[in-house]
Amino acid sequence: MVFEPRVGGHIIDRAVSGKESMWATVLDYDPPSHVAFSWNINPSWQIEMDPTKTSEVHVTFTAQDDQRTLVELEHRYLDRHGDGWEAMPDAVGSPNGWNLEPFAKAITAA
Repeated sequence: MVFEPRVGGHIIDRAVSGKESMWATVLDYDPPSHVAFSWNINPSWQIEMDPTKTSEVHVTFTAQDDQRTLVELEHRYLDRHGDGWEAMPDAVGSPNGWNLEPFAKAITAA
């Protein structure tokens, strides 16, 4: 995965074969506290080229102390995806949407 760290940059998956899939555009980049990007994937898991039919993912990082950071993820405007959007929260990891638990476990184990 390639993350272009600037507003207007993209998030691109690059396969071993070299094939690229540009599936997001960076909407806000304000390190170390916030990043937002479009979710250009439709309910059929295809790339959505129409920006009016994409949702937004906002991630906020808040230092709790020297050893801990609160990570908050909000996936906004899912209804923009049109028919079938209601199934998207379950499709990205858990009954309530995104599941960050595997990331927390990996960081704790490091």
